[in-house]
Amino acid sequence: MSDEQRQASKKNGSQGRGPTSQRGKNNSKFNALKNGLFSNRAVIPFLGERTEDFENLKRRLLARFQPADIVVQMLVQECLVGWSRMQRIERVTASEIMNHCLQNQIAVSEKVREVASLLSKFLRLYAESVNSGPGKPQYGVVGWEMDEIRSQLKKTSFGISYLKEHVRDARTQFSRPKNHPDRTLCLIAACTGATDSNFIICNNIISQVRQKAQATQTGVGDSQPSRVPNCDIELDPLSLELLNVTLMEIEILLGSEQIVAELAEANSAKLENASSPLLPAEVADRIARAESSAERKFYRALGLLLSKESEGG
Repeated sequence: MSDEQRQASKKNGSQGRGPTSQRGKNNSKFNALKNGLFSNRAVIPFLGERTEDFENLKRRLLARFQPADIVVQMLVQECLVGWSRMQRIERVTASEIMNHCLQNQIAVSEKVREVASLLSKFLRLYAESVNSGPGKPQYGVVGWEMDEIRSQLKKTSFGISYLKEHVRDARTQFSRPKNHPDRTLCLIAACTGATDSNFIICNNIISQVRQKAQATQTGVGDSQPSRVPNCDIELDPLSLELLNVTLMEIEILLGSEQIVAELAEANSAKLENASSPLLPAEVADRIARAESSAERKFYRALGLLLSKESEGG
């Protein structure tokens, strides 16, 4: 370090002289204090402790033992400090448990937000697939990305339940007198995947219904068959029944996956509860050591006080 740097350092150091008011000086005493577990101070105001409570207990103890010499007064003081520390440790323990539970709740909230984000992406990709084609939806346009989202959703029971609800919605849409089958097929593809066998069955049924409708509308002298609009197809009872059976099978399969996921989540929660104590090991160890020290000092001082009282009696 050069002479100029030393002079600058000395000048900067002389400018910071710490708190000047009495209140600031009193507060600065506790700058290095975290929770007061091992502090021998009888009262720490910023932890919510009050001097009035300590003095009230002190008066009661002095009235109880009526010390006639300095030794008994010292034992009363040690007993007071030990009791104050024991009360402080109880409050710190309750606070640490509350903080630990809060951290667990935050972790759960993070998982909920992750699932909510997946649901938002699912709906966005479904909307893109519906609006991707010039004349009709294209369920294969976002297939690979939708497959990734669907696999993530299937890792949670809530995500599987969400997919199952959409399959149920597809059954409702097909049962309407006039429906838009390609949109409904996009919804099924989003829930199962475009290569799923049950989706392929649904797609084939709709294709056959559309071909029959086009053949019916084709005139004898027409050279080109007119295209049946996607939103103007009415399903015959047999086709509707086949679609319902296929979609019910998808619901059953998703329901089975949901049960497996719920069992896995329940087992995981049990293991976490069994292996995760109320407090982290390091915090619990500090509290245990502080509690042992405070109790040892308190009961030793109290025992000596009672012993001297019995000797005097």
